[in-house]
Amino acid sequence: MARRVLDASALRDLVVLEAPAAAGPGLHSWTVAADPPVAGLGFQLDLQSWVAWPEAAPTTGLELQAPAPVGLRLGQTSILDLTAAAPAGQALVLDQGLPAGVQVDSAPLEALVMQGTLSRYRIADGSLHLEINPLTAAETLRLRLPVTPTLSGRLLGGATTLMVAGRDDLALTLPPVAWTIGG
Repeated sequence: MARRVLDASALRDLVVLEAPAAAGPGLHSWTVAADPPVAGLGFQLDLQSWVAWPEAAPTTGLELQAPAPVGLRLGQTSILDLTAAAPAGQALVLDQGLPAGVQVDSAPLEALVMQGTLSRYRIADGSLHLEINPLTAAETLRLRLPVTPTLSGRLLGGATTLMVAGRDDLALTLPPVAWTIGG
């Protein structure tokens, strides 16, 4: 249970209450109320839950680091830093989940295609799809891609997956990462 006393001098202020939900499976109910009732008082109830993301078994020979950029600001370009390692001689596919409103600059991707690092790419709302040409022995792929957030807040995209092209059994999936974007 969470309680807060409303102050008459701050009637337009937003009041946030956080309380843990009841533990255990099954149905639960929540009540939001003002006592005594206050005419015109608005309520909003948000529930947050999660499921534990299982650790990936390190049997694929794939490694991937895809942290959220640090110091993100609304409308300012930052760098998405992706690092991958994979068996030599295998084409790769990287699907990077992006939060809503994050725009990827296509010019560096075009340059990577011209250099032969990528065979193709596709930018879509909420994702970046990269088709990566085979790496050489002991080569690590590092991509530094400019991204620009158009929304602020703490946002989540989808999961990020690195896989050997055409081999669903040789894939590594990372859980979604929260991007904190300042206004």
